[in-house]
Amino acid sequence: AALGPLRSPNDALLIVIEGGGWLALADERQRVASGEAVALPAAVERLLATDGVPLRAILVEFSSPRVLE
Repeated sequence: AALGPLRSPNDALLIVIEGGGWLALADERQRVASGEAVALPAAVERLLATDGVPLRAILVEFSSPRVLE
């Protein structure tokens, strides 16, 4: 399963609460697992996917631009 690719004008924070998968930000791909949080910068294409393992995550998108600086 996959969510994206998406792009947002706002910074966001992805918090993985169960399972795992991978996250692609622009051209970089990284593994994500339960207990991890990843900063998602504004205006960067994002893709969250699993390799068949269930994944539960919370995505917090900030309404103010450039919160993560």
